[in-house]
Amino acid sequence: MFTRSSRNPVARAVIPLIRALALLGVVLASVLTFTAPASAHQRAQASGALASGVTLADRGHHPGGGGRPGGRPGRPGRPGGGGVGGAAVSPTINPAAAQIRYTTDPTRTTCASRNLCVFVLDPTRPAGTYKVFDLFTCQRYYLTQWLGTGYYNNQQTGSPAPTVYFYPQSGPPIRSFTAKGIGTQNWFPVWSIVNCQ
Repeated sequence: MFTRSSRNPVARAVIPLIRALALLGVVLASVLTFTAPASAHQRAQASGALASGVTLADRGHHPGGGGRPGGRPGRPGRPGGGGVGGAAVSPTINPAAAQIRYTTDPTRTTCASRNLCVFVLDPTRPAGTYKVFDLFTCQRYYLTQWLGTGYYNNQQTGSPAPTVYFYPQSGPPIRSFTAKGIGTQNWFPVWSIVNCQ
């Protein structure tokens, strides 16, 4: 085909282009080889997000994290974990909760008076295990790796009754309530909780 000694000006322009394309192909093949495929649970959650009009890109969801304001880590690899190789990651809350515990039956788990208890599935524990965060101090709590549907149990007291707010990444609250008791919540769109205001 073309040789280095070719005097053809087209050949001199095409050879570096072919080399660059070959190098790009090798780099892309390497990247695709080391990218772990999404789990069935991740694909199901992603399709649910897309059906609701929210894309994972809109939420900052991508392997490796990012997307949280103020330098907080994002929520990689929804659901069932994130990070390198699809390893499961336990849900967290910032600032820290007054207490963290685990249960397999959120509807029968007690919540102390003057607390908002929130329950989220923990993919690092046996199937069906919820991580329970007891929120006592009135403030905004930021959520990381909160997956799927969980529960809340509002046992806050006061007059007037404290209002709980569940916030998306930006905009007005997704839910607000003052009623005591247990309820269910899809944690996918919730980025932060204000437990009393």
